[in-house]
Parts: sequence; structure tokens; C-alpha cells
Amino acid sequence: MRILYIHGANATELTFEFIRQNLPTHTGLCANYSVDTPIVENIRNIEKFCKKEFGKEPFSIVAHSMGGLIALKLVHNEKLNIEKLITLATPFNGHRFAEFLKWVFPGYRLYDDISPSCDFIREIQRMRFTIPIQSIVSINGYNPVFRQPNDGVVTLESQLALRDAEFFEINLCHFEVLLSKDVVTMIEDFIFTNNSPVIIKKRS
Repeated sequence: MRILYIHGANATELTFEFIRQNLPTHTGLCANYSVDTPIVENIRNIEKFCKKEFGKEPFSIVAHSMGGLIALKLVHNEKLNIEKLITLATPFNGHRFAEFLKWVFPGYRLYDDISPSCDFIREIQRMRFTIPIQSIVSINGYNPVFRQPNDGVVTLESQLALRDAEFFEINLCHFEVLLSKDVVTMIEDFIFTNNSPVIIKKRS
């Protein structure tokens, strides 16, 4: 079993230490990137990394937050043999607050790349997918600045803004999903045994 891990913004491969240690034995590689680099360039670099490390061999992806956006673009690369994707607390429709922050901090690439009006996010919204995709929606950790339900970092609305995916709610905040045994169970059921999760409620 081969798994590619893609961390969120301003994080590292240590993000997935708990999950990797608690999953069954597998070959796990982490794709690192920097938010100071345009996201399209990060995607190209990770595609090259995948071709080098996996070749034509099948692999699945576990991605957190912004890493889930990168993963969706990888799925559309026909040269990569991606079997399944599971995302954790991913802002599929970007972050509305970034529309304001990109003007306050004009040199910070991250806010440009996750603004709902940017070309990258708009492309994500148009995409359709054929491989199995499951997304864990973190619903705890409310931040009043966003003025709508959120996990402390990403709104629920954005976490649910993806077609062709199954969504499962879990009562954790944005970062607690990375330290949850329930999340590990869901990843194991989905990637390793093809079972549907029973602990986490599917959002209708």
C-alpha cells in the first residue's frame, strides 16, 4: 500500500506523524511545499515528485486543508495512477476572508491562492472526479470573525463545496483531525479495507 501525504499551509510532514504511526504498515511519502511559491508551481513540483517516487504504480492520497486542493489537481493528471483521495478540513471553495487579506498583505501568496475569486479555486469548482473521494468535515472550533459555522480556520460551507465526494462530519477543530483515532479509523476503512466509516456521520 502506497500513500502520499500532503500537508496544509505553513506545515510540514510532521503534521501526519500520528496518522502514519497508527495506520497499518504502508509506504508513506510526504510532498512538502511552500506557500511562498505560487500554488500552480507547487503542483508541478509535486507531480514530478510523484512520477519519480511512484512511477506508474498505484497510490492513494491523504491531504489536510490546503493540501487537499493540491491533491485534487493531482487527481486530474492522467499520468499519475491515483486510486483514492481522502481530505481533511479542506477549503474547496477557498476562504472569503482571503479576499480582504490579500489587499492587506499583498506580498503573501497564500491569500491570493485561496481567494474564492482566483482562477485556481474557480477551476477546482468546475472539476469533476471519477476516483473515490471522501472528505472529513471538521465542525468544531468556531471563530466568530468568519460569521458562519467554521472549524476555527475553514468554514463548513467551503469544506462542503466539492462535487463527486462523500462528506463525513466529525466534532473536532481544524487541527485536531490530525490527532484523532476516529480519523485514523476512517482512513484505514477507506483506503485499506474499502469499508464505509460507521463512527462519522455522513452529511446529507
